[in-house]
Amino acid sequence: MTSTLRRAAERSDSAAERQCAKAIEIVIGVFTVILSSIVYKLHYHIQREIIILIVNGAQLVITGVVLVHTGRKPSKCLVLTTIVLQLLTAAFDIVGFGLMARHIPFRGESYYYRDTEFLVNGILVTLIGFLVLACVIGLAVSLFGVYALSVSAIKYGEGPKDSGSSVEGKRRSAVRKIRAGGHVELDEKLLDAGLRELKEETGLILSPDEISSQLLGLWESVYPPMLSIGLPKRHHVVTYMLLKSSLSHLQLQACLRPDPAEVSACVWVDASLVKVVVSAVDGENDSVQIPADLPQTISVTEVSPQGELSEVSLPVSVLCNRAPDHGEDIERVSTGTKFALELWLKMLEPHAEMG
Repeated sequence: MTSTLRRAAERSDSAAERQCAKAIEIVIGVFTVILSSIVYKLHYHIQREIIILIVNGAQLVITGVVLVHTGRKPSKCLVLTTIVLQLLTAAFDIVGFGLMARHIPFRGESYYYRDTEFLVNGILVTLIGFLVLACVIGLAVSLFGVYALSVSAIKYGEGPKDSGSSVEGKRRSAVRKIRAGGHVELDEKLLDAGLRELKEETGLILSPDEISSQLLGLWESVYPPMLSIGLPKRHHVVTYMLLKSSLSHLQLQACLRPDPAEVSACVWVDASLVKVVVSAVDGENDSVQIPADLPQTISVTEVSPQGELSEVSLPVSVLCNRAPDHGEDIERVSTGTKFALELWLKMLEPHAEMG
Protein backbone atom coordinates (compact mmCIF):
# COMPACT_ATOMS: atom_id res chain seq x y z
CA MET A 1 0.00 0.00 0.00
CA THR A 2 1.66 2.92 -1.45
CA SER A 3 1.06 6.36 -2.79
CA THR A 4 1.10 7.35 -6.45
CA LEU A 5 4.58 6.98 -7.89
CA ARG A 6 5.59 8.73 -11.07
CA ARG A 7 9.26 7.99 -11.51
CA ALA A 8 11.57 5.13 -10.60
CA ALA A 9 13.71 7.42 -8.45
CA GLU A 10 10.64 8.63 -6.59
CA ARG A 11 9.60 5.04 -5.98
CA SER A 12 12.98 4.15 -4.50
CA ASP A 13 12.89 7.23 -2.28
CA SER A 14 9.35 6.40 -1.14
CA ALA A 15 10.33 2.82 -0.26
CA ALA A 16 13.33 4.09 1.69
CA GLU A 17 11.13 6.56 3.57
CA ARG A 18 8.69 3.80 4.55
CA GLN A 19 11.52 1.62 5.86
CA CYS A 20 12.89 4.65 7.74
CA ALA A 21 9.48 5.31 9.35
CA LYS A 22 9.33 1.72 10.62
CA ALA A 23 12.84 1.95 12.10
CA ILE A 24 12.20 5.38 13.63
CA GLU A 25 9.14 4.16 15.54
CA ILE A 26 11.08 1.28 17.08
CA VAL A 27 14.08 3.50 17.92
CA ILE A 28 11.83 6.18 19.46
CA GLY A 29 10.10 3.53 21.55
CA VAL A 30 13.39 2.13 22.87
CA PHE A 31 14.80 5.57 23.71
CA THR A 32 11.51 6.63 25.32
CA VAL A 33 11.65 3.64 27.66
CA ILE A 34 15.34 4.26 28.50
CA LEU A 35 15.05 8.02 29.11
CA SER A 36 11.79 7.65 31.04
CA SER A 37 13.40 5.04 33.27
CA ILE A 38 16.23 7.47 34.06
CA VAL A 39 13.80 10.22 35.10
CA TYR A 40 11.77 7.66 37.05
CA LYS A 41 14.84 6.82 39.14
CA LEU A 42 15.82 10.47 39.67
CA HIS A 43 12.53 12.05 40.76
CA TYR A 44 9.82 10.18 42.60
CA HIS A 45 7.19 12.96 42.51
CA ILE A 46 6.64 12.65 38.72
CA GLN A 47 6.82 8.88 38.62
CA ARG A 48 3.12 8.46 37.71
CA GLU A 49 3.56 10.52 34.54
CA ILE A 50 6.76 8.68 33.71
CA ILE A 51 5.03 5.28 33.99
CA ILE A 52 2.65 6.38 31.23
CA LEU A 53 5.65 7.30 29.07
CA ILE A 54 7.27 3.91 29.69
CA VAL A 55 4.05 2.18 28.61
CA ASN A 56 3.89 4.46 25.58
CA GLY A 57 7.47 3.60 24.65
CA ALA A 58 6.76 -0.13 24.88
CA GLN A 59 3.68 0.34 22.71
CA LEU A 60 5.77 2.23 20.14
CA VAL A 61 8.16 -0.72 19.88
CA ILE A 62 5.27 -3.17 19.43
CA THR A 63 3.60 -0.89 16.87
CA GLY A 64 6.85 -0.56 14.92
CA VAL A 65 7.35 -4.34 14.85
CA VAL A 66 3.76 -4.86 13.61
CA LEU A 67 4.33 -2.20 10.94
CA VAL A 68 7.47 -4.01 9.74
CA HIS A 69 5.57 -7.32 9.55
CA THR A 70 2.69 -5.65 7.71
CA GLY A 71 5.09 -4.26 5.13
CA ARG A 72 6.54 -7.71 4.49
CA LYS A 73 3.29 -9.70 4.41
CA PRO A 74 0.41 -7.25 3.99
CA SER A 75 -3.17 -8.35 4.54
CA LYS A 76 -6.38 -6.55 5.34
CA CYS A 77 -6.28 -7.82 8.95
CA LEU A 78 -2.70 -6.62 9.50
CA VAL A 79 -3.37 -3.26 7.88
CA LEU A 80 -6.42 -2.71 10.12
CA THR A 81 -4.40 -3.78 13.18
CA THR A 82 -1.63 -1.35 12.21
CA ILE A 83 -4.11 1.51 11.79
CA VAL A 84 -5.65 0.87 15.23
CA LEU A 85 -2.23 0.61 16.92
CA GLN A 86 -1.00 3.78 15.23
CA LEU A 87 -4.08 5.73 16.33
CA LEU A 88 -3.71 4.43 19.91
CA THR A 89 -0.04 5.40 19.85
CA ALA A 90 -0.92 8.89 18.61
CA ALA A 91 -3.46 9.23 21.45
CA PHE A 92 -0.87 8.13 24.04
CA ASP A 93 1.64 10.56 22.51
CA ILE A 94 -0.79 13.47 22.92
CA VAL A 95 -1.50 12.50 26.54
CA GLY A 96 2.22 12.11 27.26
CA PHE A 97 2.95 15.47 25.64
CA GLY A 98 0.41 17.16 27.91
CA LEU A 99 1.78 15.51 31.03
CA MET A 100 5.39 16.37 30.25
CA ALA A 101 4.63 19.95 29.20
CA ARG A 102 3.42 20.68 32.74
CA HIS A 103 6.89 19.94 34.12
CA ILE A 104 8.81 22.18 31.69
CA PRO A 105 10.93 23.88 32.94
CA PHE A 106 11.56 21.42 35.76
CA ARG A 107 12.33 22.86 39.20
CA GLY A 108 13.76 20.71 41.99
CA GLU A 109 12.56 20.96 45.61
CA SER A 110 15.94 20.28 47.19
CA TYR A 111 19.61 20.85 46.52
CA TYR A 112 19.92 17.31 45.12
CA TYR A 113 17.08 17.87 42.67
CA ARG A 114 18.35 21.32 41.67
CA ASP A 115 21.66 19.72 40.81
CA THR A 116 19.88 17.52 38.24
CA GLU A 117 17.52 20.17 36.84
CA PHE A 118 19.51 20.64 33.64
CA LEU A 119 19.68 16.88 33.01
CA VAL A 120 15.97 16.34 33.67
CA ASN A 121 14.93 19.32 31.54
CA GLY A 122 17.05 18.01 28.68
CA ILE A 123 15.50 14.56 28.96
CA LEU A 124 11.94 15.93 29.18
CA VAL A 125 12.45 18.15 26.11
CA THR A 126 13.87 15.17 24.23
CA LEU A 127 10.91 13.02 25.26
CA ILE A 128 8.47 15.70 24.10
CA GLY A 129 10.27 15.83 20.74
CA PHE A 130 10.03 12.05 20.48
CA LEU A 131 6.30 12.17 21.29
CA VAL A 132 5.59 14.79 18.64
CA LEU A 133 7.55 12.88 16.00
CA ALA A 134 5.91 9.56 16.92
CA CYS A 135 2.46 11.20 16.80
CA VAL A 136 3.11 12.58 13.30
CA ILE A 137 4.39 9.20 12.08
CA GLY A 138 1.40 7.40 13.62
CA LEU A 139 -1.14 9.70 11.97
CA ALA A 140 0.68 9.54 8.61
CA VAL A 141 0.84 5.73 8.66
CA SER A 142 -2.86 5.55 9.64
CA LEU A 143 -3.86 7.77 6.71
CA PHE A 144 -1.61 5.71 4.45
CA GLY A 145 -3.32 2.49 5.60
CA VAL A 146 -6.82 3.89 5.11
CA TYR A 147 -5.87 5.03 1.61
CA ALA A 148 -4.44 1.60 0.77
CA LEU A 149 -7.63 -0.13 1.93
CA SER A 150 -9.82 2.26 -0.05
CA VAL A 151 -8.03 1.66 -3.36
CA SER A 152 -7.41 -2.04 -2.94
CA ALA A 153 -9.44 -4.04 -5.45
CA ILE A 154 -8.82 -7.34 -3.70
CA LYS A 155 -11.23 -7.94 -0.81
CA TYR A 156 -10.19 -10.02 2.18
CA GLY A 157 -11.01 -13.67 1.61
CA GLU A 158 -11.59 -13.18 -2.13
CA GLY A 159 -9.50 -13.06 -5.26
CA PRO A 160 -6.07 -14.55 -5.92
CA LYS A 161 -3.55 -15.42 -3.27
CA ASP A 162 -0.31 -13.46 -2.96
CA SER A 163 1.76 -16.40 -4.16
CA GLY A 164 1.35 -16.78 -7.89
CA SER A 165 -0.80 -13.81 -8.93
CA SER A 166 -0.78 -12.25 -12.37
CA VAL A 167 -2.33 -9.08 -13.74
CA GLU A 168 -4.26 -8.96 -17.00
CA GLY A 169 -5.34 -5.90 -18.95
CA LYS A 170 -7.85 -5.04 -21.64
CA ARG A 171 -6.92 -2.64 -24.42
CA ARG A 172 -9.22 0.35 -24.88
CA SER A 173 -11.30 0.12 -28.08
CA ALA A 174 -10.59 -3.62 -28.22
CA VAL A 175 -12.33 -6.75 -27.03
CA ARG A 176 -9.29 -8.95 -26.43
CA LYS A 177 -7.73 -9.20 -22.98
CA ILE A 178 -3.94 -9.12 -23.13
CA ARG A 179 -0.89 -8.48 -20.97
CA ALA A 180 0.83 -5.12 -20.75
CA GLY A 181 3.40 -4.59 -23.47
CA GLY A 182 4.48 -2.71 -26.57
CA HIS A 183 7.48 -2.27 -28.83
CA VAL A 184 11.22 -2.30 -28.20
CA GLU A 185 13.12 0.92 -28.87
CA LEU A 186 16.42 0.97 -30.74
CA ASP A 187 19.30 -0.28 -28.53
CA GLU A 188 16.82 -1.01 -25.71
CA LYS A 189 17.07 -4.25 -23.74
CA LEU A 190 14.02 -6.51 -23.51
CA LEU A 191 13.72 -6.12 -19.74
CA ASP A 192 14.01 -2.33 -19.94
CA ALA A 193 11.37 -2.27 -22.68
CA GLY A 194 9.04 -4.45 -20.63
CA LEU A 195 9.41 -2.32 -17.50
CA ARG A 196 8.90 0.86 -19.54
CA GLU A 197 5.72 -0.46 -21.16
CA LEU A 198 4.50 -1.73 -17.79
CA LYS A 199 4.93 1.75 -16.34
CA GLU A 200 3.32 3.50 -19.33
CA GLU A 201 0.25 1.26 -19.41
CA THR A 202 -0.37 0.37 -15.76
CA GLY A 203 1.55 2.99 -13.78
CA LEU A 204 3.52 0.26 -11.97
CA ILE A 205 7.15 1.28 -11.51
CA LEU A 206 9.49 -1.63 -10.85
CA SER A 207 13.24 -1.28 -10.67
CA PRO A 208 15.43 -4.03 -12.21
CA ASP A 209 17.21 -4.28 -8.85
CA GLU A 210 13.94 -5.08 -7.04
CA ILE A 211 12.73 -7.92 -9.27
CA SER A 212 13.87 -11.14 -10.86
CA SER A 213 13.03 -11.79 -14.48
CA GLN A 214 13.18 -14.61 -16.98
CA LEU A 215 12.05 -15.25 -20.52
CA LEU A 216 8.81 -17.23 -20.71
CA GLY A 217 8.63 -17.72 -24.46
CA LEU A 218 8.12 -16.25 -27.92
CA TRP A 219 4.79 -16.05 -29.75
CA GLU A 220 4.31 -15.43 -33.46
CA SER A 221 1.26 -13.21 -33.44
CA VAL A 222 -1.04 -12.84 -36.42
CA TYR A 223 -4.30 -10.92 -36.56
CA PRO A 224 -6.90 -12.00 -37.47
CA PRO A 225 -5.90 -15.37 -35.98
CA MET A 226 -7.79 -17.39 -38.63
CA LEU A 227 -7.92 -17.08 -42.42
CA SER A 228 -11.67 -17.68 -42.31
CA ILE A 229 -12.00 -14.29 -40.61
CA GLY A 230 -9.78 -12.50 -43.12
CA LEU A 231 -6.25 -12.02 -44.40
CA PRO A 232 -3.55 -11.11 -41.85
CA LYS A 233 -3.35 -7.39 -41.07
CA ARG A 234 -0.70 -7.51 -38.35
CA HIS A 235 2.18 -9.94 -37.92
CA HIS A 236 4.89 -9.68 -35.28
CA VAL A 237 6.80 -11.66 -32.67
CA VAL A 238 5.79 -11.20 -29.03
CA THR A 239 8.30 -11.83 -26.25
CA TYR A 240 6.71 -12.82 -22.94
CA MET A 241 8.75 -12.20 -19.80
CA LEU A 242 8.03 -13.26 -16.22
CA LEU A 243 8.71 -10.70 -13.48
CA LYS A 244 8.84 -11.74 -9.83
CA SER A 245 8.47 -8.96 -7.27
CA SER A 246 8.81 -9.04 -3.49
CA LEU A 247 5.68 -6.87 -3.33
CA SER A 248 2.32 -8.57 -2.95
CA HIS A 249 -0.54 -8.02 -5.40
CA LEU A 250 -2.20 -5.87 -2.73
CA GLN A 251 0.77 -3.49 -2.69
CA LEU A 252 0.98 -3.45 -6.47
CA GLN A 253 -2.76 -2.85 -6.77
CA ALA A 254 -2.41 0.26 -4.61
CA CYS A 255 0.18 1.58 -7.11
CA LEU A 256 -1.95 0.75 -10.13
CA ARG A 257 -2.57 3.80 -12.33
CA PRO A 258 -3.61 2.49 -15.78
CA ASP A 259 -3.36 4.83 -18.75
CA PRO A 260 -7.00 5.44 -19.82
CA ALA A 261 -5.83 5.99 -23.40
CA GLU A 262 -4.55 2.41 -23.61
CA VAL A 263 -6.26 0.38 -20.87
CA SER A 264 -9.98 0.03 -20.17
CA ALA A 265 -9.84 -2.68 -17.47
CA CYS A 266 -7.45 -4.91 -15.55
CA VAL A 267 -7.73 -7.86 -13.19
CA TRP A 268 -5.57 -10.03 -10.94
CA VAL A 269 -5.79 -13.76 -11.67
CA ASP A 270 -4.47 -16.76 -9.79
CA ALA A 271 -3.46 -20.23 -10.95
CA SER A 272 -6.90 -21.82 -10.41
CA LEU A 273 -8.58 -19.26 -12.67
CA VAL A 274 -5.80 -19.39 -15.26
CA LYS A 275 -6.18 -23.17 -15.57
CA VAL A 276 -9.79 -22.70 -16.61
CA VAL A 277 -8.93 -19.88 -19.04
CA VAL A 278 -6.20 -21.81 -20.88
CA SER A 279 -8.44 -24.89 -21.10
CA ALA A 280 -10.55 -22.95 -23.62
CA VAL A 281 -8.26 -23.67 -26.59
CA ASP A 282 -8.99 -21.58 -29.66
CA GLY A 283 -10.16 -23.71 -32.59
CA GLU A 284 -11.70 -26.44 -30.42
CA ASN A 285 -15.41 -26.84 -29.79
CA ASP A 286 -15.53 -28.84 -26.55
CA SER A 287 -17.27 -27.12 -23.64
CA VAL A 288 -15.25 -25.56 -20.83
CA GLN A 289 -16.05 -26.86 -17.36
CA ILE A 290 -15.81 -24.23 -14.62
CA PRO A 291 -15.01 -25.93 -11.26
CA ALA A 292 -17.68 -25.63 -8.59
CA ASP A 293 -15.22 -24.08 -6.13
CA LEU A 294 -14.45 -21.26 -8.56
CA PRO A 295 -16.65 -18.13 -8.36
CA GLN A 296 -18.95 -17.50 -11.31
CA THR A 297 -17.89 -13.85 -11.36
CA ILE A 298 -14.67 -12.02 -10.51
CA SER A 299 -13.93 -8.43 -9.50
CA VAL A 300 -12.39 -6.36 -12.31
CA THR A 301 -10.90 -2.87 -12.05
CA GLU A 302 -12.49 -0.75 -14.79
CA VAL A 303 -10.72 2.37 -16.05
CA SER A 304 -12.85 5.34 -17.10
CA PRO A 305 -11.76 7.70 -19.92
CA GLN A 306 -10.79 10.16 -17.16
CA GLY A 307 -8.56 7.55 -15.48
CA GLU A 308 -10.86 6.86 -12.51
CA LEU A 309 -10.90 3.27 -11.20
CA SER A 310 -14.06 1.40 -10.24
CA GLU A 311 -14.90 -2.19 -9.40
CA VAL A 312 -17.23 -4.20 -11.66
CA SER A 313 -18.16 -7.87 -11.81
CA LEU A 314 -17.18 -9.96 -14.83
CA PRO A 315 -18.49 -13.48 -15.51
CA VAL A 316 -15.70 -16.05 -15.58
CA SER A 317 -17.30 -17.47 -18.72
CA VAL A 318 -16.21 -14.33 -20.63
CA LEU A 319 -12.57 -15.23 -19.97
CA CYS A 320 -13.26 -18.68 -21.41
CA ASN A 321 -14.55 -17.42 -24.77
CA ARG A 322 -12.74 -18.70 -27.86
CA ALA A 323 -11.77 -16.90 -31.05
CA PRO A 324 -14.72 -17.24 -33.49
CA ASP A 325 -14.25 -19.09 -36.79
CA HIS A 326 -15.89 -16.28 -38.73
CA GLY A 327 -17.49 -12.90 -38.23
CA GLU A 328 -16.46 -10.20 -35.80
CA ASP A 329 -14.26 -10.93 -32.82
CA ILE A 330 -15.77 -11.30 -29.35
CA GLU A 331 -14.63 -10.35 -25.87
CA ARG A 332 -12.04 -12.94 -24.89
CA VAL A 333 -8.50 -13.57 -23.70
CA SER A 334 -6.18 -13.31 -26.69
CA THR A 335 -4.59 -16.49 -28.03
CA GLY A 336 -1.08 -15.20 -27.32
CA THR A 337 -1.99 -14.33 -23.74
CA LYS A 338 -3.35 -17.86 -23.23
CA PHE A 339 -0.03 -19.19 -24.51
CA ALA A 340 1.88 -17.04 -21.99
CA LEU A 341 -0.45 -18.00 -19.14
CA GLU A 342 0.04 -21.69 -19.94
CA LEU A 343 3.81 -21.22 -19.77
CA TRP A 344 3.35 -19.40 -16.45
CA LEU A 345 1.40 -22.37 -15.08
CA LYS A 346 4.19 -24.72 -16.10
CA MET A 347 6.65 -22.50 -14.23
CA LEU A 348 4.52 -22.88 -11.09
CA GLU A 349 4.27 -26.69 -11.28
CA PRO A 350 7.78 -27.46 -9.93
CA HIS A 351 7.15 -25.15 -6.96
CA ALA A 352 3.80 -26.82 -6.29
CA GLU A 353 5.42 -30.27 -6.31
CA MET A 354 8.13 -29.10 -3.90
CA GLY A 355 5.46 -27.65 -1.63
